[in-house]
Amino acid sequence: MNQNGRSLVKKNRSRGEDDWMLESWFRDLEGSTFGRQIPIAYLVRIKDDFNRRYAGGKVGTTTANGLNREFGPKLTEHMKYCVDHLEEINKLAKVKAHVTEVKGVMMENSEKVLDRGEKIEQLAKDFKQQGTKMRRKMWFQNMKIKLIVAGIV
Repeated sequence: MNQNGRSLVKKNRSRGEDDWMLESWFRDLEGSTFGRQIPIAYLVRIKDDFNRRYAGGKVGTTTANGLNREFGPKLTEHMKYCVDHLEEINKLAKVKAHVTEVKGVMMENSEKVLDRGEKIEQLAKDFKQQGTKMRRKMWFQNMKIKLIVAGIV
């Protein structure tokens, strides 16, 4: 366990297991260089594990505190993992943030491309209409000149 992890563990002698002080842990990490990324990663890990284990409906049929024995140790495991892998989680959070940013830029760019496509389609339609009007105008002008020449001859 790294230096931050040692200060966050409190032994509960009566039960003989690690009793994590979550509130203190969140405060300690929030003030560190890692910010909120580590506590959020911890909560995401818990949520994913919980949903994976109990998606079948077991949660709806259990009593209050009925999952403490079964899922309680998993909370400790996830906490230990997050404490032991601070740098890895921080890098992962940065990569996820970068991916989210890139995804946003890509969505914005694709919207711009679609807007441009619509504008180009409108310009092409307008160009075709003006071309047709010009062709008719020139045809009438040509016919007028031919009629005048035919009238003179």
